[in-house]
Amino acid sequence: VYGFGMIMWEWLTGRRPFWNRDHDVDLIIDVCDGLRPPIVTDTPEGYVKLMQECWHSNPKRRPTADDIKSRVLSITNSEHISQTV
Repeated sequence: VYGFGMIMWEWLTGRRPFWNRDHDVDLIIDVCDGLRPPIVTDTPEGYVKLMQECWHSNPKRRPTADDIKSRVLSITNSEHISQTV
């Protein structure tokens, strides 16, 4: 689930998470200490909330795969509706 949140971030930004850092032990420690990529300002709120929940430091507080599926479908459906109105 954490990885899905990172894939969402990469899809939204077009960049690899932590692209500006060496992928080494220091990065691992920083991520374990709560480091997350910055949220892009024009990211839809539903995606921001879902990414942040996927990145939660406590894995038990992260959404399930079924939750993610439902929420992504809901977000994309509401975006489609707002674009057609």
